[in-house]
Amino acid sequence: DLTLADPRYRWHQQVLGVIQLHWHDVDDAFANAVLDTAYSTFTSPNQLVASQSSGPINVFMYGRLADFRGVLGVGSQEWVGGQTFPEYRVVLLLVSPTDVAGAQRSIAHEMIHMRLDAVDEGTVAPLPTWLDEGLAMVAEGDTQPVFQQALDQANRDHHLISIQSLSGSFPETSAEATVAYAESESLVRYFLKTYGQEKLATLIADLRQGLSADDAFQN
Repeated sequence: DLTLADPRYRWHQQVLGVIQLHWHDVDDAFANAVLDTAYSTFTSPNQLVASQSSGPINVFMYGRLADFRGVLGVGSQEWVGGQTFPEYRVVLLLVSPTDVAGAQRSIAHEMIHMRLDAVDEGTVAPLPTWLDEGLAMVAEGDTQPVFQQALDQANRDHHLISIQSLSGSFPETSAEATVAYAESESLVRYFLKTYGQEKLATLIADLRQGLSADDAFQN
């Protein structure tokens, strides 16, 4: 087995089910709250895709921006606050040590990416980015004001991004990325409200099997 770890720090570790949380600069209560959210999100039967439980998931939590940036790959976007590597079952998370609620939203977001993207060998196609990110945003809980404000402003300015554009890479600038995330969340919430979880699960399965967007939405 291949094990990935950041050797720069002396990590504390706590395990709950398949989740192995590593931290070095937040207190134990903070870490346990994040671990509980990670476990409950990943194992929840209410999610639209089955969890892939073939091995442990290692979450490395950083409380300082410089430490977090130091472990990300070259060329990563400056606005990134978390990154999931489903092929290695590793999550990197940047948190504010004074904002446990924010950390819980972030880990819920990344756990959805792990559920969606740690797929089995029968899967042939990735999901559109708007759907992948939109589902992760919905898992965080209620829409955060900063995203609602960005969406409303983009709508007023006629600067909304097309769904086709949101199917690929998100914009590089922080402001445009915020709009992209806000739109993605809005699209998923609209789909769920209008058509329900069963239809969305069908859409995800069809897209995973390589159907075109037109055919998957028609189904």
